[in-house]
Amino acid sequence: MISFDRRDSGFWYLSARAPEAVEGRGKPGQPLADAEHYEIETTFDGREILGRTTITLTPLVDGIRVLPVNIFRKLTVHSAVLEDDRPIELGVIQEELEQGWVAQWSDEGADADAAIVFPEPLVRGSSVRVRIGYEGRDVLEGRSGSYSVRARESWYPNLGTFSDLATYEMTFRFPRRDQLVAVGTQVREETDGNQTVAVWRSDTPIRVAGFNYGRFERLSRTDEDTGLEFNVYTNPRELGGARVEDTMADAQNASRVATVFFGPAPYTQLSVTQQVEWNFGQSWPSLVFLPTSAVSSAIALSPDASPGLREFTKTVGWHEMAHQWWGHLVGWASYRDQWLSEGFAEFTAGLMLEFTEGPEEYDAFWDRRRSEILDRGRYVANHEAGAMTQGFRLGTRRSAGAARAMIYAKGGYVVHMLRMMMRADGQPNPDEAFQAMMHDFTSNWAGRSPSTDDFQAVAERHMSPAMDLAGDGTLDYFFEQWIRGTDIPTLSSTLEVTDLGDGRYRISGNVSQEDVSEGFRTLVPIYLDFGDNVVKFGAVALSGPTSQALNGQFPLPRSPRRVLVNAMHDVLAR
Repeated sequence: MISFDRRDSGFWYLSARAPEAVEGRGKPGQPLADAEHYEIETTFDGREILGRTTITLTPLVDGIRVLPVNIFRKLTVHSAVLEDDRPIELGVIQEELEQGWVAQWSDEGADADAAIVFPEPLVRGSSVRVRIGYEGRDVLEGRSGSYSVRARESWYPNLGTFSDLATYEMTFRFPRRDQLVAVGTQVREETDGNQTVAVWRSDTPIRVAGFNYGRFERLSRTDEDTGLEFNVYTNPRELGGARVEDTMADAQNASRVATVFFGPAPYTQLSVTQQVEWNFGQSWPSLVFLPTSAVSSAIALSPDASPGLREFTKTVGWHEMAHQWWGHLVGWASYRDQWLSEGFAEFTAGLMLEFTEGPEEYDAFWDRRRSEILDRGRYVANHEAGAMTQGFRLGTRRSAGAARAMIYAKGGYVVHMLRMMMRADGQPNPDEAFQAMMHDFTSNWAGRSPSTDDFQAVAERHMSPAMDLAGDGTLDYFFEQWIRGTDIPTLSSTLEVTDLGDGRYRISGNVSQEDVSEGFRTLVPIYLDFGDNVVKFGAVALSGPTSQALNGQFPLPRSPRRVLVNAMHDVLAR
């Protein structure tokens, strides 16, 4: 049910199948057809666009006559043809711009839906080619020389992005004074009068096609460690110049860390481009958009920048780079599983802080994510709005920040907790088990879209005995608590250290857990603070609201100042 009331509009009622709602699990919708290849021809004239896309598709069910197509609401489809020995004109259904109740309610004009009508039912498994012509404006945002793509998933007609992989060949025609960079590899560029004609191709199936367009300067470099070819495109006229070398270094460093932790990059080359947008980036296969705030020298060096802006400009590039692995190489099954993309990318941004600025900054990053998760808006705390499996449905008028806090911040924190539980401090590679798990995940799910259950199965193959808190050999307890639940524990301790002489010390007191349901299981880390560094000493397993007494004697190299629990934010806690 939808309300069109001007003051209180929105969805009054949303539903899911009862088992899916109760379990926090769901199946993705089944597509009617599989798009195998797109041939896209695009001509730019200012903010106007003229396009023609030919889709090679295979019906997945018998009897299709009406095929939905996703296309930007300001692009009008003017023709559709079934390519055959004798081309057949097809019918087109598309809402007119600025018409209809939904348009008036949303103030957005026509929606991004259209449909192609075939004269005869299509046969399952029999491929066909459909050519669609269209035109319109406002696909690009910005001004002369500096644009961004507004209609990320619908600037060309398609049968679905991110879940449906396809190959692409794209031909662009645009004013000669500008440059264009797209996904895949450029195979040709030539001048035709006042226009440049550029052809880009992706022979590897990808989830979505995209491009950036403007007046750029390019810096190219091949990274010796990963073998990746990097191209950085910036507009030096924006906001006091661009941090070209820093942007290149960030891209290279992110790819090196991600290769070690997650496995090889999915593409052999990567383009990083500046976009006119100020406060967000985007990631396409082999192509990353960075906001001007992250590239600008004026912002990076400004003493007046807020802490939030400084963190954003520092980490947004790493987050978007991580999407080459999380989102493009490995997808997600449904909106309930989108944390596998955004949460994993957020974790990667934090990981990069550890390798570039040290463990203190890594710890501070998770403290800030903790605050974001616990933040109470006007009506409800983010973590109380619902479980992570509700995805973007958590974002309502009463919980505006909950969706992002759960999918990004809590999603990343879940990965961080797994890392800290698997970490073997004191070993040559403390992250060996965690890295093996992540390599397993990318290698087995490359080019596919896993669910949360699929990731859990991978994690269980690599769990240590200490992680088996329920004693059943699974991580059911962990995923039920943190993914499908909303509890967040309060951890505290009265642990003290007593010097017994001869290098031996007594550690005694209680470790407590509160504000959780019965059976909520936590492996609480214990740290020793020696003044100049904090060292993990061990862990205690707690279940439900409880307090456990500890009393033991231990040899230590020197006297610790104090005993702490969860000192490095290993566990998401209040």
